[in-house]
Amino acid sequence: MYTIIALFIYLGISSLLNTQDVTKIEYSELVQMVENNEILSIEIDDSGYIRAKSKDGIFYKTYAPSLLVDQQYVYGLANQGIEIKYVKSFGNSWWVTLLTIFLPLVIFIIMINFMLRPAKGSANEGMTFIRSPAKKICRIKE
Repeated sequence: MYTIIALFIYLGISSLLNTQDVTKIEYSELVQMVENNEILSIEIDDSGYIRAKSKDGIFYKTYAPSLLVDQQYVYGLANQGIEIKYVKSFGNSWWVTLLTIFLPLVIFIIMINFMLRPAKGSANEGMTFIRSPAKKICRIKE
């Protein structure tokens, strides 16, 4: 259990440290930058997201699912000297889907278990009948 928690903490910290500043732009702005020869490389995600790196080292992100279909335009970009990469989307992984569904459920169950643990102990002790240490007084009636 602690290993899983440590793994999630490690992944969270590493994702925070490896983030690069990405500027969101419209697709028309990206096309303009390509025409002005300002783009060095383009990564096309299988879900239609595009991440472009300019010659200044700035990263841009936009959405253009048409580039998945329009291979002529992509070949034209490659002929202009722009490096083209197709990458697999992180969001399409099956384990990411399972993680987003089951992780909150597991956390909720653990929280409920910790909250009910003291209540279980006191409820069990309250209903047990034990012999009292007090002495019984017996009077014999004559």
